[in-house]
Amino acid sequence: MSARRYEILLILSGLILKTALALHGTPLQRPRVTLLMYGYVLFPDQSQRKASGIEVQLVRGGTGQFVFSVKTEEQGRFSFPQSLQVEWGNQLPGAPDTLYLYINIDGYSPVLQVAKLGANIVGLTQGPSEPNILPTEYDAPPLTRLEALRKELVAQYSELAVREYEAGLRESVKNKAESAISHYAKAVRYAPEFYDAFLQLGFAHKELKHADEAEKAFRRSLEIRPNSGQALTALGGILLDKGAANPAAGVYEEAEKILQEAVARTPWSSEALYFLGSAQFKISRLEEAESTLRQALLRDEPRHDARLMLVNVFMKQRRYAEALEQLTAYLEAVPNSPQGSAVQQLRTQIQSALKPPGR
Repeated sequence: MSARRYEILLILSGLILKTALALHGTPLQRPRVTLLMYGYVLFPDQSQRKASGIEVQLVRGGTGQFVFSVKTEEQGRFSFPQSLQVEWGNQLPGAPDTLYLYINIDGYSPVLQVAKLGANIVGLTQGPSEPNILPTEYDAPPLTRLEALRKELVAQYSELAVREYEAGLRESVKNKAESAISHYAKAVRYAPEFYDAFLQLGFAHKELKHADEAEKAFRRSLEIRPNSGQALTALGGILLDKGAANPAAGVYEEAEKILQEAVARTPWSSEALYFLGSAQFKISRLEEAESTLRQALLRDEPRHDARLMLVNVFMKQRRYAEALEQLTAYLEAVPNSPQGSAVQQLRTQIQSALKPPGR
């Protein structure tokens, strides 16, 4: 048998990740389709009682080759990931390339039913179970690290919550924040302790400048994981945004305190350091701000916005030559920055001011 590989897009922790499953079969040329397939599992009395948690496998006929599997949610509903693409057979019973839905649970006769795109109703009948009714035994391919992570998320929350979370991430990648918010909101409704979903919900609200909603989501994620450096950084960042819009008493002080803890938890994070330096500048702790912002520029992934905040520090201290150095370095590091024209204008003004009289 020759090995064939296909890619599944898995969306996890705010990233699009790729992994591959190895399938064993003959090299048939079949059309590849996006697997928009869902359905319900019904018991003999046509009810959906206790129909959650039933494994529904997708297998290819002839050799019974394993393709994918999901488990039913409430009311016996199941659905395959919309990102999954497979080679579609002619779907004639008995044909070697036909795809089947396969269910085999104790106390009921095994079901091997031709799969179809769209809705599928799978009825169970009372009867003896068998180890395997397929022509040959098969072993599912071992889980990759990413699949294992997804499996852990499903076990911790639920398949339905994880799918809404993944759908939200897909929309976030497309910069469709409003649509992403609706998916994240569903995910946390299905799983009220879903840390990652609350965190992404906050980022999506922040993208739309919904500061209050973002703060609420970040605070909830921090309640779930009090020691999360990422949640601390996110909360400190949104408090800085709120302070800029409406500098209420104590906002910057609270942000600075939270960001100190964020840096302690994630000292490698240039973002946490940049936010902390910004908070220190806002409360006029200029020496500390300078030191912190310089650290942000020394990390493996430097936050170049720290150079602009350093400019603010130096301008306040009338250290114009050093401010000019940072503006020049910023333009070299981020030549296509949206702030480029404003930065260049300020750089030109400082250069003119530093020229000796008469030149």
